[in-house]
Amino acid sequence: MRKLYSSLILVLCSLSISYAQRVDYQPLRASGPIPQDFTDFFTSKYMEALTTVDGSADRKTRKRQSVFHQNNQFFLDELLTNGSIIYGDPVTNYLQQVMDYLLEVYGETNKKIRVYTVRSPQFNAAATEDGVLLVNLGLLAQVENEAQLAFVLSHELIHSEENHVIDGFLEKLKIEKGEAAYRRQSGDDKLIAMSNYSKSHEFEADLEGYMRIFSKTNYDPEEALRVLDVMLYSYLPFDELDIDKTFFNSDRFVLDTNLFPETVRNITAYEDYDDSKSTHPNLKARREALEKVIQNTPSSGKEWYIVSEQAFKEAQEMARFENSALFLANRQYPEAIYNSFLLLNSHPNNKFLRKNVGIALHTFATYKNNEQTRFIPEASDIEGNLQSVYFLFDKLDAKGLSILSAQYNFENHRMFPDDPFLKQMFKKSLRELVFFHELTTDNFETEYPVPEDEEEEKVEEELDSRRRNSKVSKLSRAKRSRDDIHAYAFVDLFQDQTFKAEWDEMQKELAAFKSSNNYLSWYSRRVKGATSETASAKQPKKAPIEKVVVVTPRYLKLKQGNMFNNYRPIIKFEETDVELRQMREIIPTYLENIGLEASFLDYKTLQENQDEEFNDLMFVNDWLSEYWKHPRTENMVSRSDQVDAFIEKYGTQYVLYTGLITYKKTKTDLAYDIVFGLVGSLVFPPFVLFTVASLIKPYGEVYQFVTVYDIKNGYARYHFVEKLDGYMSEAQKKAMIYDKLFRVAND
Repeated sequence: MRKLYSSLILVLCSLSISYAQRVDYQPLRASGPIPQDFTDFFTSKYMEALTTVDGSADRKTRKRQSVFHQNNQFFLDELLTNGSIIYGDPVTNYLQQVMDYLLEVYGETNKKIRVYTVRSPQFNAAATEDGVLLVNLGLLAQVENEAQLAFVLSHELIHSEENHVIDGFLEKLKIEKGEAAYRRQSGDDKLIAMSNYSKSHEFEADLEGYMRIFSKTNYDPEEALRVLDVMLYSYLPFDELDIDKTFFNSDRFVLDTNLFPETVRNITAYEDYDDSKSTHPNLKARREALEKVIQNTPSSGKEWYIVSEQAFKEAQEMARFENSALFLANRQYPEAIYNSFLLLNSHPNNKFLRKNVGIALHTFATYKNNEQTRFIPEASDIEGNLQSVYFLFDKLDAKGLSILSAQYNFENHRMFPDDPFLKQMFKKSLRELVFFHELTTDNFETEYPVPEDEEEEKVEEELDSRRRNSKVSKLSRAKRSRDDIHAYAFVDLFQDQTFKAEWDEMQKELAAFKSSNNYLSWYSRRVKGATSETASAKQPKKAPIEKVVVVTPRYLKLKQGNMFNNYRPIIKFEETDVELRQMREIIPTYLENIGLEASFLDYKTLQENQDEEFNDLMFVNDWLSEYWKHPRTENMVSRSDQVDAFIEKYGTQYVLYTGLITYKKTKTDLAYDIVFGLVGSLVFPPFVLFTVASLIKPYGEVYQFVTVYDIKNGYARYHFVEKLDGYMSEAQKKAMIYDKLFRVAND
């Protein structure tokens, strides 16, 4: 218990420091020694996991257990090194403190339980066989108190303790292969059987988690039931508030309230859905089962908080702040805005939140200008007050959304004039508006209109009443209303010297651009993909790349499956690990020989004390992940405000990402194809062509990719993908790698 309290003091200190920063907010950062879960190679993890294989089981079961551990360790390692999981931050430390308390009460486990935070806004938690528990920020953002969190952790701890994941894997194989009791079952029957087996684990985790762990604590037992209500509504934002129709306004700009819906769609949240083919029982069934074991447990004198109420609330607030940025990175722009709106109610003018709103408006305006908004769900499908933001995005046309983006980002720049990123955001959003829509000062009014005489307006309405109700008149009025919204948008902003100076500068650039030989409208170039003769001419040679930051290389060795697994590729796990280690050795040597200076950020080569490099790698992974989600639009990646510090630290703006995928067709698989073709030709002679095709087709394929990203300017400076047919020797693969790196150095 002394250890628990000592660690809690450290957690509270870090949380208090974070609380003092609420005028802004700094994203979570890993801190302290890097756990071996991140740095150990797959092979060593796999070999350790093999020691848990049940030696008393039959040969088939032992083999399947080995296959499970191979898959489990490989994909867990991929998850741990994709940049989404963090350790040693205040949120993770608090989660571990709650788990440590539960373990102290439980006292039965032989596993070392490690809790890590997953930077995801989705409501979820998971457990692995070897004691790793993963908790999404989205879950922490939604639960109402520490007791609810503790029940979720108790549930996941039982999954790990009872080896539910491997049991489910083994049972799934039996069902798929029709073994034992599943021998004569139909496809639907097998699906239902897998569903029932998985649901039995969920019921067990609920009931055993409560009886063996949660009930032994001093937490309020009612919160174990209450958290099921939280799960029921977890698809909604963390709170339900009517969005303030003046939220986007400033003292210089007012958004028309008609752009918001009068009512929003009701919340449904069905708890008694059909779960016959689901992996989880529905919440009604879980509630009824849990109520039976809780009903005789007194709740008087029980607590919502045992570790710390302050620590819970601070960690939860951090999770909610993080989610604003995570929604942005996932291109969930309405969610990013609404989540930030909820937080701005208690943290008005917070720079981090306002920045996220500004980025969301600018990025979605860019998508709308480029007619690329299909990834955004329909407003009619959204429930609750979040629908208001979807409705606004749907109601505003591309020009209107660009205007809103420009004014909001200007207001951010005005509020925080010393922030270079917010200044850049304002200029970028204003440029998007002016250049894409080719707007000049003549397109906007500089004064508000004088109200018409009320009597004249009344007479005009009486004379035109029949005409005004016609379809043509209605459509004309709607267009004029939109034009008025656009025309009077900047009346007050034109009086601001900073805004007007930037506007005038943009007008000069637009005029010069339109008068140049290279002129082609942004719409034609970006949406239609057209190019002018000058634009398509050969560009001047760029400055050579002198230094790169090489991030974790990728390698995947596959072999073709056979007719018994529908020819699905099979990962050669151990060979993949060996080849990847070789890549890590040869790339630095090749770059040195070529004369290209490089720094390396790789999870597997980080030393225990390199937590700062861990954070840098997390940043690069975030940047790349979001960049890959954007199509060919001039969008700003949401974490670009951290680019300058990264460039200053490493002395380059170029990040190199490379990898290889080899796909081999084995002789055994080839034999299957030949036999299949020959037998088939006895029934249908032309089928012999299948055999011929199998003989002449190359034994394998090799894919190589090398990309150098310019993270300062947000594009791929060098991108190369090559596919080669046939099996390649180690020497040939090394030559491929050297050749592409040489091209980068001489690009």
